[in-house]
Amino acid sequence: LRDIGLPLSTCMWTHSLLSGRSWRGGIQLLVDLLDHRMTDVHRSACGALRNLVYGKANDDNKIALKNCGGIPALVRLLRKTTDLEIRELLTGTS
Repeated sequence: LRDIGLPLSTCMWTHSLLSGRSWRGGIQLLVDLLDHRMTDVHRSACGALRNLVYGKANDDNKIALKNCGGIPALVRLLRKTTDLEIRELLTGTS
């Protein structure tokens, strides 16, 4: 994460999040990363969001995605990107 220019505090927070803490705050962080300037960050954030919301067992994560402005952010990136992999990840996040 440092290699893509994220602040150390964000990297540390993400590491602790991925080490087993609640995903609620993580969804907000991933939504925020949809507006990052780098395509690789978009790809990673979209993939993680898709994994977090996929399937009926993850309905709470879907609600969290909606409540933190995720739907407008996904649509905004879908309109902006020309990367086919990102577009596929975005349309699979539902």
